[in-house]
Amino acid sequence: MFRIHSNPKVAQYMGDGKPLTYERCVKWIEISIQNYKTKGFGVSAVIEKSTHELIGCCGLNLRSRAERTRHSRSDLQL
Repeated sequence: MFRIHSNPKVAQYMGDGKPLTYERCVKWIEISIQNYKTKGFGVSAVIEKSTHELIGCCGLNLRSRAERTRHSRSDLQL
């Protein structure tokens, strides 16, 4: 996940548009796991069928008011 989320070309389309540090990526994974446990939804891996390679992620991400940016005005980010 870090390889994907640390890439500036990919990060521009996620969250605040900034690449994640390793520490922030670990925290994001922990929060995603907790969201599944407490809210019943979250983000899942996207795997390339032919190679079984992790190529990204998709799903619902609940964001707090503090995490919202001018690009994301809703509590839910798809």
